[in-house]
Amino acid sequence: WPGLIGIFLDGNRFTGTFPEEFYNNRALQYIDLSKNDFSGTLQDRFDETGLNSLIVLSLDNNQFSGTIPQSLEKLGVSIVSIFYNNFTGPVPEGLCNKVGPTGLVFLEADCDGDPPDNECSCCTYCCDRDNRTCRDIETARRLNEEKHVRDDFDIDHEFIPNSDKLFPKRRHLQTSDSCTAQYVWKAETGDLVLFEEAT
Repeated sequence: WPGLIGIFLDGNRFTGTFPEEFYNNRALQYIDLSKNDFSGTLQDRFDETGLNSLIVLSLDNNQFSGTIPQSLEKLGVSIVSIFYNNFTGPVPEGLCNKVGPTGLVFLEADCDGDPPDNECSCCTYCCDRDNRTCRDIETARRLNEEKHVRDDFDIDHEFIPNSDKLFPKRRHLQTSDSCTAQYVWKAETGDLVLFEEAT
């Protein structure tokens, strides 16, 4: 698929591993495999020439396992969503160096919980795959710190903040039952903007 720009397979029951062909696709900018049953490990090959154009990588709500590939930090991605999987170990620190208005703007991983499945110093949202909740990182840190101080502290697992995602067309997006946003791709400017701002 040499001219393929986006793969949107979210919300199906697909199984299997991360497609080998994706690593070598020069044109791919958007990969959304979220809310499926993909499994296996991700190869540490995201810095290959074929994926240098990648902007969005959304793999949340699957069964991927193993460590999070270090090569992700070499991409110019704006969105990385890998929560609700079976990844272990830290989110590559190099991704944090890309955080900013012209770099990585959205990063979700399983960095909530006690202990967290993934350590992350810069995630915009931290999720707990056991309790199926997501929080902004400051709230997650504060509540986990308070839990260590007071063992009887009751963490409100019903709190789920709003979450923004960016994709190249108008879409209704969810990271949990109450996390929604709508974005639209403006072809004339090449910008991704909130749907309300574009109308």
